[in-house]
Amino acid sequence: MDVSGDFQSRLILKTPRDARLMLKTLLPVFEQNNKLLIFRTWTVGISRLGDLIWNRDTFKRVFDDIHSPNLIISMKYGESDFFRYLPLNRLLFESDHRKLIELQTRREYEGFGRFPSFIGRDYEKICDRLISTRNIAGISVWCQTGGWSGFRDLTLLEDAGIWNEINTYVPLRIFRDNLRTDQALQAYCKEYLETTDWPSLRELLDLSDRVVKNLLYIDEFATRRIFFRRLRMPPLIAVYWKHILISHFMRKILRFYVSPACGRDLVKTGYHALRDIRRMKEIAAKLGLPQEDFDFQYDTFRIIAVARAYYFLSHPERTLRLLRKMKENYETKWPEPRYAVQLDPRPFPLRSVHFSRIINILFRRQSSYRRLDRILAVTLYSILQPLIRRVNHRIFPDFAQKQAMGINSVFK
Repeated sequence: MDVSGDFQSRLILKTPRDARLMLKTLLPVFEQNNKLLIFRTWTVGISRLGDLIWNRDTFKRVFDDIHSPNLIISMKYGESDFFRYLPLNRLLFESDHRKLIELQTRREYEGFGRFPSFIGRDYEKICDRLISTRNIAGISVWCQTGGWSGFRDLTLLEDAGIWNEINTYVPLRIFRDNLRTDQALQAYCKEYLETTDWPSLRELLDLSDRVVKNLLYIDEFATRRIFFRRLRMPPLIAVYWKHILISHFMRKILRFYVSPACGRDLVKTGYHALRDIRRMKEIAAKLGLPQEDFDFQYDTFRIIAVARAYYFLSHPERTLRLLRKMKENYETKWPEPRYAVQLDPRPFPLRSVHFSRIINILFRRQSSYRRLDRILAVTLYSILQPLIRRVNHRIFPDFAQKQAMGINSVFK
């Protein structure tokens, strides 16, 4: 929606038949010239091909009986984008085609490298699961681009990219050299930091892992498998790219999936995570690593922690007053690029009982389609298209309308 210039793209492949026809047309050319054709299965729920990333039936309709030594299927490690809390994509074990595993080390949903978001231990577990799988061709590491933000922190090109570089170095050593995470960290300290104090770096990075999982994500929500039409819902919705979404609608969504008792515990866990950020700053000073990153992370994550109180505790109007003041101070202290704090306290015009019924109709908790989903797939966008556009404009923030493919595309 928001890309202009000489290099643009538009959606061409819309059905399994389209993708299959393209493969059958291109593969002979690649075979004749001894080149590899790498076909990415990344889809975002759009059109009949939109569930290729996770749906076994769609995967089979595209790739069955297409076999070539010049074909590699490139797949993200989970059923959705580069998030935490996702189980390993079962399609990695489907068929004998060679597979390329896509990893991301400049974490687009976890700060873009503006602060540490260590992923090494998660990737070590993925490697352990796949080590005996014969058809894994290798890994593809997104270490530089991905997502919509103004953050630079370029990997390998400027000092600010150090958190991305550590995140990139460790998985490479795990997958390529069969090292464990601690061994890779020890090697990184010796080679790049010129110190033997790798246990301190390990503590810092493990704390960063814990902070992201305990505060950026809401585990009670993130661990649920939720599907909307052809889309596997992301485990992270209250913070998306560089946007912190604080609205009455988000409050209703999260309170639907998170029990009141768990919500209260999540508020406490969020505040505890802020102490871990202060501890990370102390360790960074000892290792000679950037410290301002942790001041930025603390101020950002403090807003996220208070937002939890708005989502899950009573008297949200009191918390909103505090959040307005925090937003003002945050924007004064930190110039762009920074997180965009989006406050929308307007009451969502549905009672909780009606809201719950609609959620149960539109969203399902298993990957297989219900009969209802197939009916809605036919009617939603053709008959209700004007209404959907108006409702989406009311519910979703501007960036969801104007960035990337736009929220309305999910209904096609």
